[in-house]
Amino acid sequence: MPNILPSILVYSEIEYKKQMTSIHEVTDFVQIDIADGKFVDNTTWYDTALIKEYCPVNFELHMMVENPLEEIEKWKDIPQMKRIIFHYEAVENIVLAVEKMKTFGREVSVCLNIETPFEVLKEIINQIDGVQFMGIIAGKQGQPFQPQVLEKIQSFKKQFPAIPLSADGHVSEETIPLLFEAGIENFCVGSAIWKGDGGAQESYLRLKNIVKNLVDNR
Repeated sequence: MPNILPSILVYSEIEYKKQMTSIHEVTDFVQIDIADGKFVDNTTWYDTALIKEYCPVNFELHMMVENPLEEIEKWKDIPQMKRIIFHYEAVENIVLAVEKMKTFGREVSVCLNIETPFEVLKEIINQIDGVQFMGIIAGKQGQPFQPQVLEKIQSFKKQFPAIPLSADGHVSEETIPLLFEAGIENFCVGSAIWKGDGGAQESYLRLKNIVKNLVDNR
């Protein structure tokens, strides 16, 4: 069943706790985005000890970092982390990177930037649990959607129909139907939840209902 995943990309402990508190009553799974200011032009807040102590839901970790193989070591003992997402562009050897990530016993997905062709994943496609497509330049929420990603998603889905697909970046009421039609199952939503009319819970439920209607009318 396609799902809405609130994307938590924050700049302080206060903001993290505020977002987590506001959303955990309506969902049991979120995406935590982290950025190191090196792989992308943005630096986020994250404290693994605090997140382990205060994270009332399960999450997938989206690492927008220069060295994801080093970074993941800081997170491996957090039981709420159920899925690891790292960028193809951040590793030198995708085969070895996937092998290493799989040793942590979580699902492993690879994220592709706008400019990266999906064909780069062919040699590890049977070893991963999903692919995430960026619909914006990775790093900051609130950017305009780049529609060229839709064709890339459609082409991928035709070749690899069994691989679960996620979209991240300007996922909203306007783009969800387009992404759904292209083949996306998981919608990672930032600004449309945290800055949506009626507050985070109401925005989340509204988007979730849009996805439900798309599935029902398929």
